[in-house]
Amino acid sequence: KAATVEFFVLDHYYKKKKKSDLFSHQLPWLDKKLKRSAAVWKVVVNHRAVYSSGKEHGSSPKLQKALVPILKKHGVQVVLNGDDHILEVVKDDNNITYFVSGGGSWLHAVGRKMLVPGKSLWNQSVNGFFILDFHCGSG
Repeated sequence: KAATVEFFVLDHYYKKKKKSDLFSHQLPWLDKKLKRSAAVWKVVVNHRAVYSSGKEHGSSPKLQKALVPILKKHGVQVVLNGDDHILEVVKDDNNITYFVSGGGSWLHAVGRKMLVPGKSLWNQSVNGFFILDFHCGSG
């Protein structure tokens, strides 16, 4: 029986030989694990935001180029990340929803224009958190 929700956690700050291991080792691992997953909901967790209108860090073109094709290929529906200390919900052209949840710390401003395919559905520079409720079944 397939799992209802499966989480895939990436460690953006893991270092190996003083180079980030995310792109050389973790993304191939993620691709392999997602391919084998039969979960109804596939959720990827990473610190750095793929899309963000936060003025401190903003979106990551490098993650968009390397990570988004893997997410799209395997039907990932949700990506959770922080880095920018805001709350934001972004939907991209692949129907993937990105939650930026860094609002548990000091706050960053919002308002950076996203120059990539991603539409901010909601954002605020406020303290807070998201509660996610995953449903499975027909209809």
